Amino acid sequence: MANFHLRIWISIVALTLLTCLEQRRGIVGHWKSDPRESQFGMTVDELCFRANGSYVAHSMTQAGTLTSSGRYEVHGNTLRFFDDKGVEVERVSIELSADSLITRETGYKPLIVQYHRQRSACN
Repeated sequence: MANFHLRIWISIVALTLLTCLEQRRGIVGHWKSDPRESQFGMTVDELCFRANGSYVAHSMTQAGTLTSSGRYEVHGNTLRFFDDKGVEVERVSIELSADSLITRETGYKPLIVQYHRQRSACN
């Protein structure tokens, strides 16, 4: 009986890992947002997610370009960003389809941004 439960547990862990890998694979690529108004004027965001778990983000604003990078993790419908020291810097809810990514930030002023896949890989 213990072997049966062990096999079920191993199967659950394996399926969970495969799901996480599939979600990461689905988000990998170069994404660009629709233009939106921000505190810096009109803004367009570009996100580059790599298969190794790293990302680079650029926000092109009327005031200039802001860049950040680090690591990311996808768990279910949650996307987490970490700086180079491993500190979580942002967490958003996501909806992901083949060529569309919608992020939802909660907080005082909720922000919803829609991105479109530009390429399936980053430069």
